[in-house]
This record gives sequence, structure tokens and C-alpha cells, in this order.
Amino acid sequence: MAPYGAKARSWQVKDVADFVSTTGLKQYAGAFEGNNIDGKRFMKLNSNQLPQMGIQQFDHMKRIWKKIKAIQEICKKYEHEMGDPEAQLNLHAARIQSLARGKISRQRVEEIKKERKEKERAVLHDQQLKEEALNLVVNEGLAADEAMEEAALKIQQRARGMQDRRRVQELKERGELPGQNRSAKGSPVKAEGSAADMEGLSDEEKAALII
Repeated sequence: MAPYGAKARSWQVKDVADFVSTTGLKQYAGAFEGNNIDGKRFMKLNSNQLPQMGIQQFDHMKRIWKKIKAIQEICKKYEHEMGDPEAQLNLHAARIQSLARGKISRQRVEEIKKERKEKERAVLHDQQLKEEALNLVVNEGLAADEAMEEAALKIQQRARGMQDRRRVQELKERGELPGQNRSAKGSPVKAEGSAADMEGLSDEEKAALII
């Protein structure tokens, strides 16, 4: 047999009022009837709503809320154990909403990280550009505008060179570098490359290979 309050979610307004009467505070039963509190609304009640319903005295509010909370817990426990369809549906919906919020939060975190990295790269590039331009002004006597253009060009060339060196290193590690063969065990073995072997590589990659 289900304990009292186990099916509180299906209570009618009168059932809720009868419950309030059992708390020893019968004078507030009318407040619940006046606010049309049925079982579904009863299960969603919280202590902050009681003053709005006319329960102003702190001791009374504390006492009646303790009783309400106990019934809510009994009902939720019973629904969980019995697999109440409506309760299970509500629980499933809550889980979906929680997962959706979590997914959105993770996406936002990744977006923030990406934005931060882009800002850091922009700041670093700006610093490098100013330092390079200053060196050109001091050492080569270039005008400020010319120095900025020349500095930007040099930074771009260095960036391409770094990319080419990384590509050469990857080719070396895979044993796919022109002029490089593999032994029977699969380890790379250097061999003298021809001009044809060097085709397809940029000038920076060729320079990196020679180094």
C-alpha cells in the first residue's frame, strides 16, 4: 500500500486543503483553495511562495513548509520507485535540458579559448612588427611607413619558412623526403638526391633540407 502523500501529484484542490488542515494550521487551508493549488502545483511549491499566499507568520510558514517538503519527497520517491510515466517524462526532459545546457557551455568555452588565442596571436604579431620596423628605422634608416611594410614582409617570410621546415621534418619522419629511402626494417636511410628529387619543394624547404 502506498504511503500517505505518495500520489500527491494527482491530488485535487480539496485534497491539498485537507492536507493543510492536518498540519494543525487549518486556518491556511482556504489560502491554498483560494490560489487553486492542486497536486501538480503543490509539487512545484517552494517556501518563497508561502508569504505570497498569505502565510506571513514565520513560525507558521516554517511549520507548514516542513510538512509540504516531506510530502513532496515522499511523492517523488514513490514515483521514482514505481516508474510513474509522467514523473519519468519530466525527469527525462530535465536531463535533456541539462545536457543541452552543458553542450552549449562547452561550445562557448571552446569559442572563448579560440578568441583568446587569436587575440594573443594578434598582440604578438603587432609587437613583432613594431620591433622589426624599429630595427629597420635605426639600422637601415628607412622611413616609418617603409619600415612597417618591410617588417611585415619579413615576418611573413619567416612564418612561411617555419611552415616549410615543419613540413620537411614531417617528411623526414615518414621517410618520404626526396633522396630518402627506407631500409628493410622500415627505418629511413639517407641517399643522395637528384635535382628531380627536389622538385615540388619550395625554396625555403630546399634550404631547410640542405641545413
